[in-house]
Amino acid sequence: MIHGRMDQLSLTFSPDDDGTGELSAHLSAGGFAGSGAAWFNVEEVLAFCDKLEAYPLDPNALPSLAGGYWDDSDCLQTTLLSIDVCPLDSSGKLMLSFLGQRDVDYPRKDQRRRIETWVTIGYNDANRLAQTMKTLVSDSSKELTITFEPLG
Repeated sequence: MIHGRMDQLSLTFSPDDDGTGELSAHLSAGGFAGSGAAWFNVEEVLAFCDKLEAYPLDPNALPSLAGGYWDDSDCLQTTLLSIDVCPLDSSGKLMLSFLGQRDVDYPRKDQRRRIETWVTIGYNDANRLAQTMKTLVSDSSKELTITFEPLG
């Protein structure tokens, strides 16, 4: 992390009438910034939140949320947004991995706009992220931003 900067994750959720919605995320971390958006079932987002709230995280069911374009056999073909959380070390630090991609209609993969990075967070941050996402899916009229404090 660049000294004096804090990592931020901004989220919005735009629901549809069928129990799904578009989750948009923008991450600014360590001098990098990028965004992604994908459609998710509300239940899938809530299940991700439940896993985020576990202490300690279950190593057999780590929080992972990924969406984008799926093929006919329900395999994720192109990831547009992915947020994963896993233990980083034995001191209780966690790693939040973020992948966001745009311009997927470009024929050349090297022309697509993409960010793949990670931030160090704590269990309190994971809990705040879970609560924020639960608020978004129940009241999608706002954008919510989480600031991750530097961990020493």
